[in-house]
Amino acid sequence: GAFLLCVWNVVQEFGVAAGMGVSYIWLDLVGFEPKKGKAAARGLHRLFAIQPTVSWIVMVGLLVLMQRELARDPASL
Repeated sequence: GAFLLCVWNVVQEFGVAAGMGVSYIWLDLVGFEPKKGKAAARGLHRLFAIQPTVSWIVMVGLLVLMQRELARDPASL
């Protein structure tokens, strides 16, 4: 129980850090320039729509993999 809680907390903190890193990378990829007005707003809208969705998909995939692994070998904890 305690080990799983620790793993959960580490994954959660990694997710927050990765989200920030991905956000800055995405802003660079879309060519974000605050002075561009509507083009900048479009880039931000994409960032705030796509990045959390992709993050949730990755998280759910990792949880499914972890659940399968634990179902196969519960003693691995």
